[in-house]
Amino acid sequence: MRDAIYVKHYTINTELAYVYWIKKYILFHNKCHPEEMVISVVQPFLTDLA
Repeated sequence: MRDAIYVKHYTINTELAYVYWIKKYILFHNKCHPEEMVISVVQPFLTDLA
């Protein structure tokens, strides 16, 4: 992920924000890898944030 951010020339602050939110998302789903999740698991995460 960091390599993809680097290739797109995003700032370090953007990289840190993306990494932060991705970690929160993974931890919210009990460390399940994002590739193993379906799109319907996004809504409970966003609801929990609200």
